[in-house]
Order: sequence, then C-alpha cells, then structure tokens
Amino acid sequence: MPAGLAVALAFQDTFSNFTAGVMLLTFRPFEVGDYVDVSETAGTVREVGIFTCLLTTSGNVQIPVPNSKIFGQTIVNYSVSDTRRIDLSIGVVYGDDLGTAIRTCMDVLAADRRVLDDRRRWWPVNELGDSSVQLVVRPWVQRTDYGSTPGVGPDPGAQGEPRGRRLYVTLSAAGCASARGRLAARHEP
Repeated sequence: MPAGLAVALAFQDTFSNFTAGVMLLTFRPFEVGDYVDVSETAGTVREVGIFTCLLTTSGNVQIPVPNSKIFGQTIVNYSVSDTRRIDLSIGVVYGDDLGTAIRTCMDVLAADRRVLDDRRRWWPVNELGDSSVQLVVRPWVQRTDYGSTPGVGPDPGAQGEPRGRRLYVTLSAAGCASARGRLAARHEP
C-alpha cells in the first residue's frame, strides 16, 4: 500500500497537467500564434501540448508552461480582436501651452498611417499632478501594427528608436520642451 501511495503522489502533477491539457484542447481559449498572458507568463503560443504549452516571450525566450498552471487561471488573449488600443500618458508641465501639446500629438498620430482614422484619438486630461497635467492619448491600430506603437514608436524596419521618442521630439520642437522625462508610453504587450 505505501508503494502505491508513493506512485500516486508521484504522478499527481502529471495527471493534473494531462487533465488540464485535455480541457485546453477541448475548449481552445487560445490558438497557436496568439499572444497571451497566462500564469504570470506572457508570450506567443508556439505549441499546445497534452502536458505543457510552449510560449515564446518578446525576448525570444521559450518557456514551457504546465497546463495545470494555465487551466483554471485567468487567460488574457491579446490576439482575439483585429484592433488594439494603445494607452500613452503624456505629462505637460504647468506653464506649457496645453492646446499646443494636444494639437501636436494629434498631428503626429494623424500623420501615422497605422493609426485607424475612425478611432484615432481620445484626449482627456487624466490627472492634474504636482508638476504637470497628464494627458491620455489612446490611438487604435490593427493588431498586426500594435508592437510598433504608431505615432510614437519606430516605423517598421527602424531599429533602436525608443517608444515615445517621436512624440517627445515633436513636442519639444513645438515649445513643450519641459515634457522631457515626463513622457511615458504604457501599453500591454
């Protein structure tokens, strides 16, 4: 009897992963090629197996995630919709012309072919901080263009341009130089 108990305990995780794998293959909450966030790991699904799912992170690291860690947890699938919204927070220091900052941001996004015209922008004042007014810029893009962060990120093929650089440079040229260091692009993968 003790040997049977030891064997049962040894296979408990394997059976759990197998059962979860069957459920994942049956209900298909994601497919190969989807970008997901599961069990505190985000990446592109490369393989859905009976015991594990293989994810590749944005840093090109492959991570096998046990199915029992996925099934029953929250699964965030970023690939379900054809469009994605990018949220950018821009700090405009008191004393700078808020209207100029907004017009400049609108012009940068209007010039970017990847931003969807029908859902181009939303410009609320998000917060009145201690030293700046925080604007929220929310352009919508096709899912395939999401990683290049239109209007603020590099054009396809451009290497080494940090996110937010185009907006920062254009804001500085428009006289909002005090936005330096306060431009923060926050978005999900």
